[in-house]
Amino acid sequence: MLKIIIGHLGSILTILYYTISAKPFINILKNTNINLERLNFYKILFNYVVSFFSYFYSDFIYYYPMINCSKFGIFFTLIFLTIYVYFQLKVDIANAVLNILMLSICSLSYHYYFFNILVDEAIFGYYFIVANLIQFFYLLYDNYFEYKNRMNTPFSFYSNICYTSSSFCWLIYGYINNDFYIEIPYGIETIFGFILILGNKYFEKIFSEYSGISSLNNDKINNIKNYNENTIEF
Repeated sequence: MLKIIIGHLGSILTILYYTISAKPFINILKNTNINLERLNFYKILFNYVVSFFSYFYSDFIYYYPMINCSKFGIFFTLIFLTIYVYFQLKVDIANAVLNILMLSICSLSYHYYFFNILVDEAIFGYYFIVANLIQFFYLLYDNYFEYKNRMNTPFSFYSNICYTSSSFCWLIYGYINNDFYIEIPYGIETIFGFILILGNKYFEKIFSEYSGISSLNNDKINNIKNYNENTIEF
C-alpha cells in the first residue's frame, strides 16, 4: 500500500515539475515578439531524455507509476521541443534541421535498441542513472547561472521544491523495491535538491537590501531597456 501511495505521489510531483519547467514556453506564446534566447531549450531536452530512458527502464521492470509519468513527460516535452524547432526554422534553418535530426535519429534508434535488442536489466539501469544525473547537473548549472546573474525568482524556488520532492518520493520508492538503480540518482538529487532550496532562501537574504529579488530583476530589465533606447541603430 505504501509503495502505491509513494509511487503515485512521485508521479504527480514529477508531472508538476515538467509542467513548471515549460513555463517560459507558455509565456513566450503570449508575446508577438519571439525571442528564442528566453526559452530554456536544454532543460526541456534533458527532461525529454530522462522521461525517455525512465519509460524503458520502468517498463522493463514494470514500475507502473513511473511508466505513467514517463509517458506524460515524453509527449509533453516533445510538444515544446517541436514548438522550439518551429520558431527556430524562422530564424536559423541550419540549427533547426540539426535539432530535428538529433531528436528523430536518437529517439528512433534508442527506441529500436531498447525494444528489440537490449534485455539486460543492468544496462537499462545504467542508462537510467546517467540520464538522471545529466538532468541533475544541468539543474545545478541553471541555478548557478541565476545566482551568478542575480536572477533568482520564486519560479526557480518552486521548481526546485517540486524537483526535490519528486526525487525524495522516488528514492523511497526505490528503497521499498530494493532497486539500486533508482536509489543512486534520486539519493544524490534529494540531498543536493535540499541544498538548492536552502541556497534559494540564502540568496534572498543576501540581496534583501535591494528590496527583494523582484525589484532587482526589474532594475536589470529597466537598465537593459534604457540601454536599448539610447543605442543608435545603423
